Amino acid sequence: MSGDSDDDVGGDGDGYIPLESSDEEEEDETGAGAVLPPWFRHEHWCPENVLVTLHNEILDFCDLVKPTKAEHEDAERALNFVTQVAEQVLGNGVAVHVFGSHLTKLLVPSSDLDLVIMNAPSNAIHLLSRDLRRRSNTGEIESLEVIGKAKVPIIKFVYVPPGGTAKLNCDICFNQTSGINTGRQTVALLSEYEPARPLALVMKHYLAQRKHNETYQGGVGSFLLQLMAISSVQYNLGSLLLHFLHMFGEGFNYEEVGISVQDKGYFFRKDQLGRTDALRPWLLSMENPWETNLDVGKNSYQIQTISQSFESNHMALQKALADRNPNQTPRSYLATVIKVDESLASRALPAYPLFRAQEFNVHAEEQQAHGKRRRRDSSDEEVSDTGSLRHRSDRKGSSAHQTQPRHRSAVVQSAGAVPGHGAGHVRSRVLPR
Repeated sequence: MSGDSDDDVGGDGDGYIPLESSDEEEEDETGAGAVLPPWFRHEHWCPENVLVTLHNEILDFCDLVKPTKAEHEDAERALNFVTQVAEQVLGNGVAVHVFGSHLTKLLVPSSDLDLVIMNAPSNAIHLLSRDLRRRSNTGEIESLEVIGKAKVPIIKFVYVPPGGTAKLNCDICFNQTSGINTGRQTVALLSEYEPARPLALVMKHYLAQRKHNETYQGGVGSFLLQLMAISSVQYNLGSLLLHFLHMFGEGFNYEEVGISVQDKGYFFRKDQLGRTDALRPWLLSMENPWETNLDVGKNSYQIQTISQSFESNHMALQKALADRNPNQTPRSYLATVIKVDESLASRALPAYPLFRAQEFNVHAEEQQAHGKRRRRDSSDEEVSDTGSLRHRSDRKGSSAHQTQPRHRSAVVQSAGAVPGHGAGHVRSRVLPR
C-alpha cells in the first residue's frame, strides 16, 4: 500500500501533529501564546466549557470557508467555459451538469468543480482533451490531465478565468448520471442529519491539507466522507469531531465490520455480505445507500494511513481540551487539527455569524438501546456503535461505548468527552456568559 510512512501522517517538517510529539511542539501550535487562527471569534470563546468553544469554532470555521460572491462567479464562469467548449467540440446536443460539492454545497477553498457532460459521443474524452490541450497553450487552462483508464474516465484541469481572478480546479466526466442523482439524495440526507454538514466541512479541509482527499490516489473522497460523517452524527459539534476522529481512528473494526447509513444507520458483517477484500481486508466498507451493491470505500486504499492520522490527532485534540485554565487567554482548539494554510489565511471572516446548525429529528422508537445498532438477521451477535463485533454470550461484562439518544431539536448536548468538564446544553452557537 502506498503512503504508509509516518511522514504521510505528519512529521517534523510539515506542520501537522506527528504520532509522537513533545509537549513543547504542541504548545507552540495551540497554546495560549499561539497566534489565533482566522476563524476564531473572541466573543465565541467560552473558557468555562472547552467543548462549547470547539463547537463554536467549528461553526465559525464554516463561516470562514463559505464561498464568497467572487468565488461563486468564478465557478459560474468555469461552468460557462466548459459548456461553450463542449458544444463547440461535441455538438449542441450535449448538456453540462454540476455535481459533487458544488451541488451539495459542502465547499471548502480546495473544492473542485465537478462537471458531467451528458449525451456525449463515445470518443468525447479524446475530442475534448485534444481541444483543451490546445487551449492550455493559450493560457485559458493549466495542468491538463487525462485519466482515461479509470472506471469513470475524467479530464482534470485548472481553469484560468479572464481578469486574473482565482483559478479553479475542474473535473469532467461523461454520461454519468449517478453523480447528479447521488448529489441530490445526499442533500436530502444532510438536511435530515444537519450536524453532519459542519463536521464534513472541517474533515474535508483536514483531508485536503494532508493530500488524502483524492479517491483515485486511494484517499477519502467527498461522497465517502459525507457518509462517514452521517454515520457518526452525535451531539455538540466538538463532541462530534472527537467522536469522528476516535471512531475512524482507533475505535472501528475495519477488517470485520462495514457501515450503512440506511434506516438511520447500522453496521454489518463484511464477510456475510461478501465485502471482504482478501488482499486488503483493512479497507473501509461503506455501502452506497442508493446503489447498495456498490462499496464506496473500496478504492480508498490509503485508509490505514488516514486512520492513523485520525488517531494521532484525536489524542492531540483530547490533550488540548483537557489542558486548560478558565483564566487563560483565548486559544483555538480546532487549530490542533486544522492547520492555518494559505487558503485559510487569505480569507476574511464574515462580520456576523452565517452558518447555523439546523434542526434534525429522530423519532422516539429510533432511540432504543441508547443508539446501539444491531446487525441485520442476527440473534447471536451485535455490533456496538463503534463498529466492533462482540458476542453477547462472550462479552456480557464488557463496557462497550454507547451513544445517548439524539436530541430532537437544534439544542444539542455536550457529551462530556473531556474529563473534568460537565455536560451542558449548547445551541448552534453559545456566547460565554
